[in-house]
Amino acid sequence: MHEPYLAVVRQESGEVRVLGQDTSIATGIKQGDVIPPGQTMVTGENGLSVLRFHPDFTRIEARAKTRYWLNYSRSDSSRARRIKIEDGQIALAVQKNSPDLFIEDTHSWARAKEARFLFSANAENSTLIVLDGSVEVNNRAKSSNETVRRGQKAVSDVNGLRISDETRPVPPSPAPNTITRRAVARRTFLRRPRFLVSTILIDLRR
Repeated sequence: MHEPYLAVVRQESGEVRVLGQDTSIATGIKQGDVIPPGQTMVTGENGLSVLRFHPDFTRIEARAKTRYWLNYSRSDSSRARRIKIEDGQIALAVQKNSPDLFIEDTHSWARAKEARFLFSANAENSTLIVLDGSVEVNNRAKSSNETVRRGQKAVSDVNGLRISDETRPVPPSPAPNTITRRAVARRTFLRRPRFLVSTILIDLRR
């Protein structure tokens, strides 16, 4: 018999709450708790929650001020896991042997299989940044469908879908004059071991 899929709390900090099916009762969570299907997760201004599915290790990390609904099947691997995000940002890592993951907001939906990506949502737009693999994304307003690949960003709003390369700043290399004399001396020492050894042998023969 197949081991059941379970969404387990791996990490939590700050204000993190889970809402039941009717969203009227909010309870706190702690590491090791199992989050049943159909629950709404809420993180506060300084909150962070990390869920990990067992046994396949798909990871869902909700950043501060995020609200999302999670649904999944505990037994059927052919049924995609579904996330509806109202606001905030979620970092996701979908493993190769996991069911597909489907995430949506009012502007777009995205489907992933074996990928790492960020999905952000607010009233104006949604943003998808792919860190590894590829993700299928659809803009609701224009019904346009595209594949976003590693290193790309997709922004979706009422005007459609825009894809661009995601560039990250590279820290500058240190200037040559920042190398200390000690570092230069050490490199000189390491480059001339034979000379030093021969000098020691000569001194011992005297």
